[in-house]
Amino acid sequence: LKTYIGGFDVSSITGATALTERPATTDEFVFSDNGTLKRVDFTHMTNWNLLATVNASSASTVDFDGYFSSTYHYYRIFLSSVELSANDDFFDVQMKLSGGYQTGSTDYFSARYGRKSNGNNNSADVATGDYDYSQIPLNNGAAYFSNDKNINGYVDIWNPLDSHDTLVSAKILYDLNEDIAQIEVGGGLNSTSAVTGIRFIPESGANIDTGTFRMYGFK
Repeated sequence: LKTYIGGFDVSSITGATALTERPATTDEFVFSDNGTLKRVDFTHMTNWNLLATVNASSASTVDFDGYFSSTYHYYRIFLSSVELSANDDFFDVQMKLSGGYQTGSTDYFSARYGRKSNGNNNSADVATGDYDYSQIPLNNGAAYFSNDKNINGYVDIWNPLDSHDTLVSAKILYDLNEDIAQIEVGGGLNSTSAVTGIRFIPESGANIDTGTFRMYGFK
């Protein structure tokens, strides 16, 4: 039995359990640096870290508070199979400063562009426009179908802690049974203060019936 590989003693490695899932942050890799055995934990091997998961169920809002830090360059929140309780409702985001979530009538600026398929060789504009508003609309309340169902996509949050307006960008997909719609969004908060949280909120009193929201930080 060969007990030395690459200049280090294999017998010095304890534990032989095979990984069946993504390594945890406490898992370590062992390597040889010119014959010297070294180890590094998994946090140094990936740029993306899962920070939080929310499974919505008849929720008035979905909030992510207290996750922004200097550790990460930017953040991405994935939306999976999100459904709203009301027809054609706005699905928006707001941001939180130290005094709470900002809801002023011109606190946010945004612009959107969207297209949807409409039968063979046809398409139509959806949700294109811009706003100075009390939140950033991700879908502009576009009338796609009965209830807003199966919303998928992601929202990126840029520079939440520095002394510039915090910006977000998003790509939202709607499954329209035999058709598809896509909306791209850019927007921001009119404040140079540090942002401490982000909220997903339907505008007209609807609930977020179901959906999974996963927040990652990128180093």
